[in-house]
This record gives sequence, C-alpha cells and structure tokens, in this order.
Amino acid sequence: MRRTKLTLIGFFALGIAVTVRGDSVVASAVAVRLPPTGTRIDASNLSQYANVIPKALMFSVAHGLTINVVANQRIAWPAGYQRDTEQFSAQVTLASNNALQNYSAGLPFSQVDEQSPQAGVKVAYNWRFGPFQPSELSLTGDQKTSAYSIDPTNRARLLPDESNRDYRNENNCEHISFLRFDRSPSAEDRKSPLEWKERGDQCGPDRAASITIRYSDPARPDDDYGFIPALRKWREFALQGGYPNQSCTYACTQLFWEYLPPKTEVYSIQLVDKRPMLACIEPRASSAGLIDGEHSSRFAQLDCEIRQTYVLYLRPRFQTPERILSARAYIDAETFLYLSGEFFRDREPDSDVAVWSLQHTQSGENTMVLANDFYIPADRPDFVLSLDVDSAKLVLDGNLVPKVIFNPRAEILSDGQM
Repeated sequence: MRRTKLTLIGFFALGIAVTVRGDSVVASAVAVRLPPTGTRIDASNLSQYANVIPKALMFSVAHGLTINVVANQRIAWPAGYQRDTEQFSAQVTLASNNALQNYSAGLPFSQVDEQSPQAGVKVAYNWRFGPFQPSELSLTGDQKTSAYSIDPTNRARLLPDESNRDYRNENNCEHISFLRFDRSPSAEDRKSPLEWKERGDQCGPDRAASITIRYSDPARPDDDYGFIPALRKWREFALQGGYPNQSCTYACTQLFWEYLPPKTEVYSIQLVDKRPMLACIEPRASSAGLIDGEHSSRFAQLDCEIRQTYVLYLRPRFQTPERILSARAYIDAETFLYLSGEFFRDREPDSDVAVWSLQHTQSGENTMVLANDFYIPADRPDFVLSLDVDSAKLVLDGNLVPKVIFNPRAEILSDGQM
C-alpha cells in the first residue's frame, strides 16, 4: 500500500485515515487539523480535532475531560541505550520468517523505510525493545483497576461501578509482576534461545502463580505454566497470555501492551500510517486525568502534545481457543511507547489510551512511567475502566526478584515460590 508523506500546511497535515473492514484495511487521504499550542480542547470544540485524538480520549473529552495542548517536547533516550543503538543497530536484520537476527542491545532498527513491506515488523520490534522498556515491573495493591459508569443525569459525572469492573470475567489480578532478562543460550536451547521470562498474572495468594517463557524465535510460541496451590505442582497450559481475545480484553492488554509488547509469532503486523496524534505525557505519576469525589468522580484535565505516531494493524496469524483479536496500535515514533489502541472484538472496537509520566532517574536520565489508562469497551455504553495507580504501588527496575533460570518441567516447588 502506498502512503502519502506528511506535509504540514498551516495548521493542517495530509494523513491517511485507516478503516478495517472484515479482513481488509482500507486507506484514504484526509486533511488533519492540528490544534496550535495553547489550545484548550473540551466537548465544545472536540469535533474540530477529531482526526488527531485517539478514540478513547475522544470518549473521555465528550464526558468532561479537558485537554491542554502543550508544546511538543524532545524526550532524550538514556545515554547507555543511545550508545548501544549507535554501536549495534547496523548489524540487525530480519530473517525470512521475521525473526530478529544479530540483535545485542539498543533500538533494533534506527532507520525504518516506511515503504518497505517489513516496516511494520521493524516498528513492532522497536516497540518491544524500546528505550523506556523496564527490565522488571511490579504492580501491587488491593485495587489496581477502577470502573465508572456515566451518570445519565449528568454526562460529565462518573459514578464508581466497582461491581462491574470485572464484568467480562477476565480475572483481573490485583498483583502483577514481570521479570525480563537476557542470557547466553545453553547447548540445549541454542537453536531457540531464551529471550526473557515473565512472572505475571498474580491471581492468587501465591507469588509467581504463572510463568511465561518467551523465545526470540518468532516461530516458537511462549511456554506458559500455572502453579496449582492445592496440588503444589506446576501445570503447562495452552492459552496465549497477554493478547486481547474474545473473553479477555482489558486484563489482557493493560500493562502487557504498555510494558510487554506482543511478539511477531502471534501477529502479522502491517504499518498502515504515520501521522500526527495527540499523546498525553504528564509530569506526575498518579492516576492522571481523574478526580475522585466521595460519591462520584469526574474527568479532570491532561496536558497532551502532538507527536508523530506509527499506526500498526495487527492480525492474528492463527486462531486459538480464546480467539485472539485483531488490533490497531498507535506507537510513538520517538520513544516507541504504546500510546493507544483499538481491539476488534465486535463490529465497533474497544479502545484505550495510555497516559505516561516523564520522570528522571537519580542520575538525571529520562524514564517513562505509566500514570493511567482509560479503556472503553464497545459492548457496554457509557462505561470506562482505568488503571488505579494511586491506590496501588507501581515499581520499575527495583530488583524485585532474583534473576534465576526456572524450569517448570524439571522442578516442583513446595510453596509456589521462585
């Protein structure tokens, strides 16, 4: 598919509007109006800038959120990551099956030919190994997800609806932790080296209730294991974790797509556009964009900026019992962070948007922390899910768990601990 290069004309840009119809992607050139810095976007002028506002953010603004358009900021990568990119990216290639070859560290593809058939896969690898992906993450709390219904008598008022926050029976865990690490392959697994391991889905009283072993070979699916406390044993299961499917959407995308992007063995990935979009990057790490009251809440305001964004269309390569969904992901072209997505569960897609917080490490380098996300399910009108970071504890790169190799096939743990 030919794409039109973006050309700024005053406050307008030429872009491509992408529509998914059945199994096809239809694109057409459109004029995009860019809001100038200092613009305040609310329900009264929302329609003027609809082409640059993510779908879930549109819903939020229509129900009371205010966007303050701020100047675009350059977000420098960590110095070590920049050096690794300069040193190693030239050697990285893709095999015929889209496997990543000769990758060591840094951004895999510092240059992406947007006209290449492999452009989408390269952007996806940059998303997956981006400059702000943590080596480990833990999110704990009595409640890490909140649910709200729109008050029918006041469309700008949100009513807490906690009884429905797991309305699709997604088993939304209260404690999630992930661990990623690289290691040199042993002789046994040299043909398909371990890339990283995830500890996740802490859905029970036992830490490490599930383990996913991920491989760098895109033709080899993840190995997934669950610990059964009653039997004190690990059991392998066939479900693909971390991918939106017919019965698990928000719980299968929240944190995963922000911090553990999907693999190419699951999706055929196509770059369908590069366009300016509003992205929300706040200076604070809290549940940005929401204000809670004693009996009701409301959307507040967010600082958002126009950023160049890659639009990826992800189509499942195969079908599984849980029916993995096609999706569209919007990836920032500078940080390679996930900004928003749409998940085609029904005729109208579910949609979500991530709110990031730009912070600094002790050494003064930039780091990005997820401050919130809003998820709008298409099959439940006037309903929104959000990440309740304020009542949970989010820790990145905190040396949370020992980085040891664990082989569920060879060991049975007596207490469910790693």
